[in-house]
Amino acid sequence: MPVQRAECKCSNTVHHAYLGVQSTEMNGETKSEAMDYISTAIDSCFGQNSKMSYETAAQYIKENMDKKFGPCWHCIIGEAMGFSVTFNTGNMIYVYMGGKLAVLLFKC
Repeated sequence: MPVQRAECKCSNTVHHAYLGVQSTEMNGETKSEAMDYISTAIDSCFGQNSKMSYETAAQYIKENMDKKFGPCWHCIIGEAMGFSVTFNTGNMIYVYMGGKLAVLLFKC
């Protein structure tokens, strides 16, 4: 299982969060952009003065992916979840951040 390291800067301390890729069918550029959007959104959820919810974070990821790679992206963020989805070939990523928070991003 490939793991990409991301740094989360919250207030004056630096926390290390890891994006563990569980499954992906994305090419390099799409995957890199998706990982950046996911890291940014989730980091915003856990900041000390954060007002961003999981729903808002998912919306942020979806809207940025729609702008960059065209519509119809879907993003689901949660804990202890399972799924079965149909997606366009080459357009799905499923990651864990911090060990228990899951993010599913796909295009259909």
